[in-house]
Amino acid sequence: AFVQDARSTAIREGRECVMVLTNEGIRTEGPAPLEVSFARFGLTLDLRRSGEVEFRSPKKGETWSVRPRGVCEPLELRLRGERGYTEILFEPLTGFVARRKLTINP
Repeated sequence: AFVQDARSTAIREGRECVMVLTNEGIRTEGPAPLEVSFARFGLTLDLRRSGEVEFRSPKKGETWSVRPRGVCEPLELRLRGERGYTEILFEPLTGFVARRKLTINP
């Protein structure tokens, strides 16, 4: 829902919506910022951009953008915790989840 909210903001306001990615969560910049914290649930955020083979930690100041027409950069996120992880691939034209994979540690 967070990505769809950012997409709606970009379309409604006719401006790029920039999301800052950290190991702890995601936040938007701008006049009405949104924020989601994964760290409070004991989860760590990793990402994989188009063309990258492995998931990695976000770099300091790394962002993900949704353009005013609603198109976002291709991106896959992984939320990992002590009991397993989930991988989420976002469809670049809509920002909707294209694929989700859940893995539980034995």
